[in-house]
Amino acid sequence: MSEKQQIIHYWKLAKLVRSSEAKIAFFDENEEAFYLDVPQGEEFENCKYSFCEEKALTPEDAEDLQDNSWASFPNEFKVYAFDYCISGGVAYEAIDSPVTIDQIVSLVSIETLNEKIEDQGLMLSEAEDDVMLILEKKLKKLGISATEDDLCDATKKLLQDLRDYQDDNHPDNIKVA
Repeated sequence: MSEKQQIIHYWKLAKLVRSSEAKIAFFDENEEAFYLDVPQGEEFENCKYSFCEEKALTPEDAEDLQDNSWASFPNEFKVYAFDYCISGGVAYEAIDSPVTIDQIVSLVSIETLNEKIEDQGLMLSEAEDDVMLILEKKLKKLGISATEDDLCDATKKLLQDLRDYQDDNHPDNIKVA
């Protein structure tokens, strides 16, 4: 898995986290998620120093915290590290406000898509890859990143919208006034 894929994977998991207990579990189970920044691990080190400062730890307690193994960090720090490195982390800031499926779908008009598919002589059942490629190009052109899952969901939604459009505009369904 590429680093970008890892970031997206951990971000999706992190979005499910709602409680302090869940943050602790995320910390315990996903050590790699805290080391995806560049340079690697710098943010986690800053997190430890920041935690020590905010909690006004004695130099001895701060040193003990610095020397902890992953499993032995106190729960209070695990929650802090989740907030610092994941919720507010540099590695995850690019996907902090991901584009919604409806926003992806809105990048392409149904009429334009219908024309492109007709021009290529494709049936809707054959058009999924072409529709996804169109969406990918639109996103890239606008500098927007979306997960592959969101892109697939948007493609399926767009194809369903296109089916509805074609049904609504089929000559047999249009009533002459």
